[in-house]
Amino acid sequence: SLDDIELERLRSPNKNPNGTEDCRIHGCIVRASISCPNIRRNAYTVANIIEEMENNTRDMLNNPLKGSVYDGSGVTLSEIFEWYSIDFSLSKASNFKSVTQFI
Repeated sequence: SLDDIELERLRSPNKNPNGTEDCRIHGCIVRASISCPNIRRNAYTVANIIEEMENNTRDMLNNPLKGSVYDGSGVTLSEIFEWYSIDFSLSKASNFKSVTQFI
């Protein structure tokens, strides 16, 4: 199923040496909700996967309807960072650090 592909192939901590997933995957998986990343016009390619994932993550995080909103006094992140907090890190400070490189 699509759920199995996401959980066992794309988000599997066993695929990463440090036991966590690459948090950029959340900027790339489209689950058909408005807060999900935009669907890419092209398929991901082996030759450009890092750049493509970073671009998708950056696009998602810079869209106030999807990733983050800066209101002049602080940043509000998508609930994805709460739902999948283990994928980003265990502390909220680390969550913020994980995403600021893309904002």
